[in-house]
Amino acid sequence: MNENHSKIIYMSGPVSLKEFTTPRGTRVLLDMGGGAVLIIPRTRRGAYILTVQKRLGSEVPVYEFPSGGIKNGESPEEAAARELLEETGAVGTLTFVTKVEPLSGLVKFHVYIFLADIDKISEEKKSLDEHEDVSIIELRREEMLTKIKSLEVVDGYLLLGLGALEIS
Repeated sequence: MNENHSKIIYMSGPVSLKEFTTPRGTRVLLDMGGGAVLIIPRTRRGAYILTVQKRLGSEVPVYEFPSGGIKNGESPEEAAARELLEETGAVGTLTFVTKVEPLSGLVKFHVYIFLADIDKISEEKKSLDEHEDVSIIELRREEMLTKIKSLEVVDGYLLLGLGALEIS
């Protein structure tokens, strides 16, 4: 798709729909999205910290790694540190793992994946958004895999993070 044959047709907050014309003349709409971060928090004991929350439209709690959008003027690493603290109350050393485009045919945005070796967790440091009700849980790798296999964990970012960590 040629950028010269494109135009933004809708923009509101993080949503930006752009219309492209393909070389064959077909009209295609893509959500241009924004950047996001995914953090894989790991304790000194080798356990992983996951957030647990009921998402809108879901009947069961979802196990996730902390994640969120990159705000204007914020670097991916700054966003990762902020999201980690907001969602878990944790601080630690961040190591960049990789950058992916998880839905390249539908949404044009990058997810920057970081490993966070956790120094400390303080429940009081959490700063959740108004609509969020998030708790945290520590799981060893084997426990996470068991939950995934039993379909207790279905969050795609969790799987994306584990896969990225495995191949890094």
